[in-house]
Amino acid sequence: MSKEPLEIIYMSIDDLHDWDDNPKLHNEELLLKSIERFGIRQAILVQKSTKKIIAGHGRKKAFREKGYTKVPVMLWDCTDEEATTYAIADNQLTISGGWDQGLLLDSLRLINDVEMLDFAGFDEEELENLIKLEDMDFVDPYANDEILPPKEKPPSYLTTEFTYFYIRLIKKLKRTNIYAVINRNSGEELGRIKWYGHWRSYCFFPEAETIFNSNCMVDLIDFMNDLMEKRKSKNDNRKS
Repeated sequence: MSKEPLEIIYMSIDDLHDWDDNPKLHNEELLLKSIERFGIRQAILVQKSTKKIIAGHGRKKAFREKGYTKVPVMLWDCTDEEATTYAIADNQLTISGGWDQGLLLDSLRLINDVEMLDFAGFDEEELENLIKLEDMDFVDPYANDEILPPKEKPPSYLTTEFTYFYIRLIKKLKRTNIYAVINRNSGEELGRIKWYGHWRSYCFFPEAETIFNSNCMVDLIDFMNDLMEKRKSKNDNRKS
């Protein structure tokens, strides 16, 4: 097997041979749309000795339907076994990798044009489903606890103290948490802080007739900003 860098050359599409036993299925409609919108942006990987396609069967078919006679190709000097193994691995590794749902949603939200969203392989309904999926519950041992009165507050690592209220972690979700804002004097729940997918931010959801002055609002905002900073830091570490 040659480990020399592969070079892209252009070959006649008629000189490329399909792998007859290729088990991979393709979204041909989406491939055609992508080529129509973006043109050719990826070469086809071909076994040098046989000119059989290793990766790019769907692209070749789409190129032909769009009238291309010459296409970009990378020739790889490999054995039949290596070609077969890589053809499977090229698809399986992509499938098994999955998505970081939060980062995927962040990226999709940068695409404002609905038509462009379709080119990315998603539609508006799938985008809404991702928002719902991000907020699926993963419950911790305290998730179903009733709000405790002040004399029975949970351990300090679950609470953040402020002048007139404290904030308690009450539920862990897949990527975010839910916090209860509790009156220090009465033990009544004043509202909840939780992730709002449409705004991509933590927000405060007050109980009816809950009243806060400016000092209380500053405390809430500082707490939510701290949550956002921690989330950003965690995402940055995941990327690096």
